[in-house]
Amino acid sequence: MLITSFIWSVLLLTTLPGDNSCKKNLDTWVPEIANRLSRDSIWYDARKGTDCSGMMHRLFDSLEQRCSNFELPDRSCRDSRALAAYYHKIGNLELVSDPHKSAKQVRPGMLLFFSYTPLAKGQKIPEGICHVGMVTGIQEGPDRNQVIGIELFHGHRPGTVASISTLRDMGKSTKAYSNGTQYWVAYAAID
Repeated sequence: MLITSFIWSVLLLTTLPGDNSCKKNLDTWVPEIANRLSRDSIWYDARKGTDCSGMMHRLFDSLEQRCSNFELPDRSCRDSRALAAYYHKIGNLELVSDPHKSAKQVRPGMLLFFSYTPLAKGQKIPEGICHVGMVTGIQEGPDRNQVIGIELFHGHRPGTVASISTLRDMGKSTKAYSNGTQYWVAYAAID
């Protein structure tokens, strides 16, 4: 019995992915987890932790079950502003002054942050962050040099369920890849 437990422990340790393997698997894991959460029809409710930031913590929990090598914020980062502040503090928050250029940097597993006001010149951390979601996929144009859509998993607003929606290139630089009337102002890689 003891030998069998030892063998299973060694087998488990040798099959756990290392840090690089975890990062490589974000392209697969994030869409799988987001699709599962979407199928669960989780209604937006800040009191129950199923608002936009609460849904990110559900994603984080599922990612940690698959790989413990991610550096993820704890539950004290309970709203989108706190999540942005966390990633700013660890030097991982990128500001979006030109959404078209930033869209080319985005990949599955990244968090996107939104505000009702566009990014002002010289800001170190965007004011008024009010929404967050996680990228599940990128839609490229026929020449593969243009991002025409960013697929985003998020808790939308009261009265809706968390799901994946597509942010489109709206042409105007400041409104490209907006979330309704919210401007895309920052992004962060979780890895």
